[in-house]
Amino acid sequence: MTEIGGGAAASPDTDAYIEAWKNTLGLAVEVKQMDAASFYQDQQAGKLQMFGSGWVMDYPDPEDLLDLKFHSKSPLNDQGYNNPAVDKILDDARSQADANKRLDLYRQAEKQILQDAAVVPLYFEEAHQVVSPAIKGWFNPLPRVSWKIAAISRMPIPSSRALRPTS
Repeated sequence: MTEIGGGAAASPDTDAYIEAWKNTLGLAVEVKQMDAASFYQDQQAGKLQMFGSGWVMDYPDPEDLLDLKFHSKSPLNDQGYNNPAVDKILDDARSQADANKRLDLYRQAEKQILQDAAVVPLYFEEAHQVVSPAIKGWFNPLPRVSWKIAAISRMPIPSSRALRPTS
């Protein structure tokens, strides 16, 4: 397994995966660390047998992961996955106007991708945010806020009477 790094040891996440694979599956996995530039160059050239990777969705739609990372013609398909049946499903989903049919097509594609073991999902991150009702137009699928579409509105200031405990 190849990862970015220059230290003497693998990352704690990688160590945990390797230990689990050894204990559960009997796999012996060797870790190779590379500098980032060489890693990405070898990844794009398809030279890495196994590597860790992540994806932060730019917008909350299955297209942003499935189409971009698993369509054979996508420049972001860094694992080299190629299944013409999945390409057809993704093409159909991309042009499907009915939201329920579109989502069903993406589910079919996801199921086939996982059956093909094109990727092994290890974990999913989740972020919880508390947003004031004064913020209008909040939309934040990324770890940062786009203030181009969000705005702060004036909220009525509660009177001092509203702040007193009731008896």
